[in-house]
Amino acid sequence: MNTGDNPRRTVLPPRLRPGDRVRIVSPASPPTRDGVAYGVALLTSWGLRVEVAEHTFDRWGYMAGRDEDRAADLNAAFRDPGVRAVLASRGGKGAYRIVDDLDFDALRRDPKPLVGFSDITHLHLALWARCGLASLHGPFPDGSRDRCGPASATALRRALTTTTPVTLRRDPTEATAPITFGGTAVGVLVGGTSTRSAPRPEPGCPPSTEPSSSSNTGEARGWGRSIVHSPNSPAAVP
Repeated sequence: MNTGDNPRRTVLPPRLRPGDRVRIVSPASPPTRDGVAYGVALLTSWGLRVEVAEHTFDRWGYMAGRDEDRAADLNAAFRDPGVRAVLASRGGKGAYRIVDDLDFDALRRDPKPLVGFSDITHLHLALWARCGLASLHGPFPDGSRDRCGPASATALRRALTTTTPVTLRRDPTEATAPITFGGTAVGVLVGGTSTRSAPRPEPGCPPSTEPSSSSNTGEARGWGRSIVHSPNSPAAVP
């Protein structure tokens, strides 16, 4: 499927069906057991069979276990033909450390969605760059009780289980709901964080950004200015 003016071929993974297996993994920081239990119950209520990866609750410093264990859990989910979607338990820090260890060939052979945001952006961008795979900037099982309101949960369910267009609307229960900006942009939405290491969007790709706790205000402002004034940006200004 070719998406608009973007020359990259976008691979859309198949939709989930009732009874499909999905797996929760921890590529970055460790989740809470209560939070994951709530997320498992929510996914199960959608008719999905939920598995929790072996090292999900490991702890190694600020990360959910050693790099090799986190990468192994993620690759095991990618390689298992019975697993139809992979959900990151939470963000935090550490996902960038395992990007080069991912089995991209497994996802080229058998595309499946990866769901998560924040630090999981490292993985989303790697899958997009290496496989052209569209993934979901969506809520974590660990944060679904406190940060995922009904509107977000409904949108995620539709994005995973249908092939019809999904309209994302402002969820009044979320902390960022009062922050809105006017305007219109059309294109393939590419996620990132507002740090110097975040890539600039390709031509025709509106950026979706999240402030990084590791960046200061000046750095974030500089990244945003570079996007606005980039000739490749759909929001470019003179």
